Amino acid sequence: MAETEERAREEYLPHLQSFFEDFTRTTPQFLAPPGYLSVDQFKARVMGQNKMRGSFNFDLISNSFFIAVGTTEKAADQLSHWARWMGSNHINAIMHVAQMPHWKTVKNLTLFAQEVMPHVRASVPKQMAAE
Repeated sequence: MAETEERAREEYLPHLQSFFEDFTRTTPQFLAPPGYLSVDQFKARVMGQNKMRGSFNFDLISNSFFIAVGTTEKAADQLSHWARWMGSNHINAIMHVAQMPHWKTVKNLTLFAQEVMPHVRASVPKQMAAE
């Protein structure tokens, strides 16, 4: 998160790109722990392993994963939308990725706690687990 959309992309995307291009490289036996996937699913993943690498395309990645990059207002709006859409008020947020330096992680955590979460709490209905 940052003061502007452009600044957020500038600060975050190099780390996200490193994660998807470098940090996800692994040999087939480490794609999933034993028993996590069926044999057929494991074979399919091994066959598609090379497709995980290549040119980095943020738009494709952001359409496949829940990634909020931008101002605090944009992040709050996206998280609130996703929470309402999924009918959940439970959010797991990752504020550090790949080789991101400490100062960026602290910045993300601080902005998230001070500016994003109050908005999300106010806009997402509280639900009990049994609902």
